[in-house]
Amino acid sequence: METLNNIIIATICVAILLVYTWKLLNWAWFRPKKLEKFLRQQGLCGNSYRLLHGDLKEFSNSIKEAHSKPIDNLSNDIAPRIIPYFIQTINKYGKNCFVWFGPKPMILIMESEQIREIFAKNYVYQKPHHSNPVANLLARGIANYEEDKWAKHRKILKPAFHMEKLKLMLPAFYLSCIEMLQEWAQIVPDEGSKELDIWPQFQKLTSDMISRTAFGSSYEEGRRIFELQKEQAEIIMKQFNSIYIPGSRFLPTKSNKKMKETEKEVQESIRRLIDNRLKAKQAGQEFGDDLLGTLLESNSNEIEEQGSKEFGLTIDEVIQECKLFYFAGQETTSVWLVWTMILLSRHQEWQAKAREEVLQAFGSDQPAFHELSRLKIVTMILYESLRLYPPLATRIRRTNKETKLGNLYLPNGSLLFIPTILLHHDKKIWGEDAEEFKPERFKEGVLKATKGQITFFPFGAGPRICIGQNFAMLEAKMAIALILQRFEFELSPSYTHVPHCIVALQPKFGKSSFIWLGPYPIVLITNPEHVKEIFTKNYVYLKQTHPNPFTKLLAKGLVSLEEDKWAKHRKIINPTFHVEKLKHMLPAFYVCCSEMISKWEEIVPKETSTEIDVWPDLEMMTSEVISRTAFGSSYEEGRIEIQTTIRRIIDKRLRAMEGGETSKDDLLGILLESNMKEIEQHGNKDFGMTTIEVIEECKLFYFAGQETTSVLLVWTMILLCLHPEWQVRAREEVLQTQRNSNQKDLVKECQRQPKDNSRLFHLVGDLEFALDKTLR
Repeated sequence: METLNNIIIATICVAILLVYTWKLLNWAWFRPKKLEKFLRQQGLCGNSYRLLHGDLKEFSNSIKEAHSKPIDNLSNDIAPRIIPYFIQTINKYGKNCFVWFGPKPMILIMESEQIREIFAKNYVYQKPHHSNPVANLLARGIANYEEDKWAKHRKILKPAFHMEKLKLMLPAFYLSCIEMLQEWAQIVPDEGSKELDIWPQFQKLTSDMISRTAFGSSYEEGRRIFELQKEQAEIIMKQFNSIYIPGSRFLPTKSNKKMKETEKEVQESIRRLIDNRLKAKQAGQEFGDDLLGTLLESNSNEIEEQGSKEFGLTIDEVIQECKLFYFAGQETTSVWLVWTMILLSRHQEWQAKAREEVLQAFGSDQPAFHELSRLKIVTMILYESLRLYPPLATRIRRTNKETKLGNLYLPNGSLLFIPTILLHHDKKIWGEDAEEFKPERFKEGVLKATKGQITFFPFGAGPRICIGQNFAMLEAKMAIALILQRFEFELSPSYTHVPHCIVALQPKFGKSSFIWLGPYPIVLITNPEHVKEIFTKNYVYLKQTHPNPFTKLLAKGLVSLEEDKWAKHRKIINPTFHVEKLKHMLPAFYVCCSEMISKWEEIVPKETSTEIDVWPDLEMMTSEVISRTAFGSSYEEGRIEIQTTIRRIIDKRLRAMEGGETSKDDLLGILLESNMKEIEQHGNKDFGMTTIEVIEECKLFYFAGQETTSVLLVWTMILLCLHPEWQVRAREEVLQTQRNSNQKDLVKECQRQPKDNSRLFHLVGDLEFALDKTLR
């Protein structure tokens, strides 16, 4: 009997294993291959499916390649940077194509009528659900619902965004904008200008607007709720960038605890606001004219009208919609405003036209609703900004049943990719100037501009068109109009055009930013005063040590030391580089340069020219200069000495000095003399360098001096080739100086050129410092 039970259990286990093995194989191979055959039979093209990863590797590589290439600050052709792999696929296979996201094919949709049908049949073409359930902590709300639940929420939410209700919110928009502009007025001097990073300013502005309009008199509590939402979003976005392990959200990790605590606080705060409104209503008061009040009123009316609570929203659902106010409205509008400001900075003529329209409409007064509605030029500019830089650069839909789209038959679960950015930039639709900023396209409205096609949809289209589009348009009009009313602006010379997508299409970070190198954040410092402080307080801001211990084999020396040890070495080394000592080294400089020039003269025929790769010659020359000035020997001897016999040379010099000989005038001799004097002065060897430390400084002479100088010389020669007029001026000054043998001053023109060169081509691309304590 026991044997029979074991056989039954084993059979069940094998059966279960076989079922799951089949499911896995079907998911990873058989179904993708079946879908591929089905798509190809319909005339669609794409790469052959590859097990598990599909096109993901190429997709990732294309993004890395696109991000490695600079983009012109004046260019609006950003699609190759945002969706590079889709563009490569279109170029290879045409518009009727698909790509593989793992084992799932994603079909490209670019036909206007097909897009119209997708947006119209929202019960068939639905939004794909996020695989990570942590996303639900952000906000579920109407944006994530489908079918009947979506319809119910849409019906109840619609009155909150009715134009008559939005008119009542204009004072809140105005107040938020004025507070921001008053801050700008304090920063920008009268009759002057000041550089501002407007990205964080607009993020704060739109958050402020939503807080005021969502919760009205409870604005401060609303602001706190949205601050918590922002913190929650940052934690969750980090989780999105890592592999999700099912069930990991239940582990007692620091981030999981923080997410749960934040979610609890947000829920309790919104619930408290809702309870207060409900109590006020029971006491005979109104719900209020803000978004929350209008939503509660609409919900109450729907329940009364239908005679059942099932037709209304639960308190939890109202809370989710309140959370969605922030995520749906804050990021997209702030991004829209930033791109509009960038475009108006590039196109001053349109900035002037828009300002003139604003001043004619309401002068320096607070704008009324009808005055904002008459801003035709501002509206054209805002639409053109949305066309060139749509907040959502792409849209994805998933079929929930087998269906036919145009002449395509789509199985259940098909993923459809709508590249908004490509359609907004399509030259066949918008003309050859599609990449140019031309607001006049929208002079007669969107319908005329698009010729009735679904080719411009920054807010989506069909029944699921963004419910808050009028809200966002009023926000944007108010902000841009008030900025134009009070300020003129232009693009900062330090601006770098790096559009990228996280959720919305946005400029990348700005100056106040950081990046992650493994578990370590690196903070970007561009403020000149901050830079000055970092270089001044060298005991606080230390050089970052390299994690690889092999780097110590190059040279430890002065550049790798900190605090007291650095100060000791610096004091001893200082005399080595005194100008009076350097004067004695000029003959060595001259000999090394002359040897290189003589070599060039032998190569270059008289009365003609030849091509020379100057980089290795300049490397050789600077190496020889260092060898001669450091050890008084030739480059070849110095190279061997640096690697093998520095200690022998030092010992020999020390014995000579002990025997009464004077130290030599090369760098090693001066360093040994300075070191000996420091020891004698203090009567203690601890105040001087050890032989090992002297060896490290000698090695550093080579590594610190050779590369930087040769690089400086190469870039200087390149710049002089690009600007022959400066080459002529410098040559004339050199020859004039040679003719005047009494002139002993440094050659000013030649000195100026390397300085300007080092400004253009930095010898050290960036500097990293590590803090040894927390400070402001």
